[in-house]
Parts: sequence; structure tokens; C-alpha cells
Amino acid sequence: AATNHPELLDRAVWRRFAQVVEVAYPNAEGVRLLLARHLPPDAKISAPALDRLVAAFEGMSPADILTVLNNARARSVLDSERVLTFEDILADLYRHRWPEKHDPAEAIAFLLGHGASRRGTTLALSVSGRQVRAKQSRLRESDVLE
Repeated sequence: AATNHPELLDRAVWRRFAQVVEVAYPNAEGVRLLLARHLPPDAKISAPALDRLVAAFEGMSPADILTVLNNARARSVLDSERVLTFEDILADLYRHRWPEKHDPAEAIAFLLGHGASRRGTTLALSVSGRQVRAKQSRLRESDVLE
């Protein structure tokens, strides 16, 4: 048996197993290897963007990372057969982490905060360029105020 949430299981369940093997979440190198293995060869992701993805995925289980990648790949195929981009993956990471949130402004802030381009953010989230520029301006203003 396997679980990502051992704290949810009753102690009686644990007594039934002779061995318990804990598998740690991948470190940065493990995340990098997962991405290298599961990103499609035609994905448009630069080396600096890959570094930012590795940082964004740290602390997540391999299953969650693969879920995000698979959702991003499926969405890019269904969306006019675009090539998978850094921003597509970040958008699906946002959707995965906060499935109950439907606020475009927060999604835009998440993508821009992780180094996404304005154009890529517009395409990945299907929002207007005006919304992205406005949010970027507000983010810059808040940085200046802090």
C-alpha cells in the first residue's frame, strides 16, 4: 500500500505492515531529472526558465509534478496545438496548488512572480494583455512602496 498522506491513516492500519518505507520528496536535482525526463522535446523552456520551474516545484511529490506537467501538455495540445511553454506549466502549477481560486489577477501575479513573460502569461491564462500589464504595474508599485 502507498499514501502521500500517512497522517490521515489510523494507527491500526500501520500495525498491519511489517515495514514502512518513507520516500522523501525530490530535491532540486530530483525535480530537474523529472522535468528532463517528462518534458516534451519541443517544449519552449530556456535554461533560466527551467531553473525557475525547479524552484517552483520543490517540495512537491513526483506524482503532483507529473500531474501538473501532464495537465499543461494536454492543455497546450487542446489549445490550438501550441508548443508547451514555461508559462503553460506555471499556469497549471497555479491551478494545481489553488484549485478553488478563480481570480485571474492572482494567477497573473503568480506567473509574473515566477519570471513569466507578459505575452506568455496572456496566452497561458487566456487573459488580455491589458490585464497583465495592469497587474504588472501594480506589482511594481507595491515593490516600490515596500
